[in-house]
Amino acid sequence: MQSISDIKKNLAKTRAMKKEIEELRALLIDEYISMEEEDVIKSEIIRIENELSKYKIKQVLPIDQDFLTKLSKTRIEADDLDDKDLVYLYEKFLVKGEISLIAAKPSGGKSITTMALSNMTLLKNDVTYVFYFDLDNSPTTLKKRGIDKLEQKWGDRFQYHSPIRKKNGRVVKKEDIWNVITELKKRDLNNVLIVFDSAKNFLKSGADRDKNKDVSPLMEFFKQFRDLGATIILLHHTNKPNKDLDELTYAGSSAWEEDSSNAFLLKNNEYKRTFIFIPFKKRVGELEEIAFEYKEETHSLNKVDLEWAREDEVDEAIRDEIIDFIKTSNQKPNYSQIMKYLNEQGYTNKDKANAVIQNNKNKYWRTTKIPEKNFRDIYELIKYETLETKIEIVYEDNSQIGKISHINSDKSYSRNTKGKEVLSDKSSIYLDRSQNMNIDMPSIL
Repeated sequence: MQSISDIKKNLAKTRAMKKEIEELRALLIDEYISMEEEDVIKSEIIRIENELSKYKIKQVLPIDQDFLTKLSKTRIEADDLDDKDLVYLYEKFLVKGEISLIAAKPSGGKSITTMALSNMTLLKNDVTYVFYFDLDNSPTTLKKRGIDKLEQKWGDRFQYHSPIRKKNGRVVKKEDIWNVITELKKRDLNNVLIVFDSAKNFLKSGADRDKNKDVSPLMEFFKQFRDLGATIILLHHTNKPNKDLDELTYAGSSAWEEDSSNAFLLKNNEYKRTFIFIPFKKRVGELEEIAFEYKEETHSLNKVDLEWAREDEVDEAIRDEIIDFIKTSNQKPNYSQIMKYLNEQGYTNKDKANAVIQNNKNKYWRTTKIPEKNFRDIYELIKYETLETKIEIVYEDNSQIGKISHINSDKSYSRNTKGKEVLSDKSSIYLDRSQNMNIDMPSIL
């Protein structure tokens, strides 16, 4: 058996020969070398290369069956993917068995919406357990959000772990939370939802959320839970926008996004009290922008119409002005006439007015090209005919229509800030778009 000393001597000899070859090759390009001398140098290079080849013991082997059999330990085979079909915990939004990153500004609603999602997955039995690890919020905040009620409702199925002084006097520290997380990593995590709130708080002491070298090891740690079958939600923060308050981007290292399966920006429209999830990374699933209202009494999210959820007070006012203008016009107006009317009413921002017109097309009004008007679009309110009563419906997507009740109104249209319209010539119908119910209008009327 060779000694370390022998190995070092052999390596030193091979390096010396390689260096000699390099020096000889340098001589070949010298302009003062004669043809005879060049032949001598080439012969010496060949001799040294032959000597050096004796030390090259690595062999190139064929790909044979024995080699392929050894690879079966790590190769993905068809039956390994039998139970890996795409499953949503919430359709077109939260994918089961993947890592989803949700980024929002402070107090932007990421914790309460994720708490609601946790409750909803338990209600539907889409998961068996929820483990929510919170290193961000105070006990007072947890009480305000109704964590105690969810604990009482679900018992052991809803596990909320956060630093706190327990009623028995024991102080739960961050280290204790980490012990729970470490133990969890030894379990079968199929049908388990795990939330880390906020993700940056789980970085090791002294780590920088802006540096890949610090974030990547944490993301690899989260992936271990995913590989055990868990669905992971990472709550994260956004940077402060430089100019446009709506220009939100997630904060920190690119590893947060790169190592997540899917990632969302969460915007909170305080005027409508809605939460809008905007996917900016869609690796797994067919993700769509989606909007919710938060129902505090049931700790749940109620899907609402996306365009309605985005509206601010001006958007809503412009929409109402357009409805009134179309309804009271002697003839069906075209685009230019609507824009001129809005300008006369003081809505001079053309881009905002145009956005309202386009976003609500085929929802509150529709367009038709008229030959006698040089095929220009004319606008009319969307109408729905019933057996006895003619109902002018501003919002026609039945998948978003909810509770219906008769109320009285002088106008064909009355509106409020919760996105409901009251529409009728004879009796008024209350359309609640915040519910997801299919309704057969004629059977109700």
